Amino acid sequence: TEVNHDLFPEKKWIEEIDYTARHWVAFEGDSPESVDVHTAPILGVARLTVHNILAENPDGYIWIRHGLEDRCPLPVADLCKLSVSASARGLGIGRSLSEVRINAARDMGAKSVLVTASEKNARILEKLGFQDTGIREVFPNRPTYEFLAMDLKL
Repeated sequence: TEVNHDLFPEKKWIEEIDYTARHWVAFEGDSPESVDVHTAPILGVARLTVHNILAENPDGYIWIRHGLEDRCPLPVADLCKLSVSASARGLGIGRSLSEVRINAARDMGAKSVLVTASEKNARILEKLGFQDTGIREVFPNRPTYEFLAMDLKL
């Protein structure tokens, strides 16, 4: 499927990998049938990719750099680009988006899942079975935030 540029008019967050990734959008509304995706407020978004080579996983270089390849049976999935609107935080949307992506990764044949998570998201992911590797990563585009490298064997 293609990236909907109506939802992302300035191509924010769009990377080459987005054209092969799976994406989820949580809209405000009573049921999927009642939501008009052109007008309903977006409550959350998330992305999933699955890779047959660890080095092709967007976060895979972190595990490689630290010699943790054995923690990542292939194919390996990557959870990323999770964002929940401020007005919807605390409603379980982040957890739901994470659960649906883990299930999709399993259905797509992934044997492990990697994620770099904020401290708050890490608490949710631990409840879903993710293990903290002990690695902390600071990204150039988010220099004031430390992210936890976490993984899950499926």
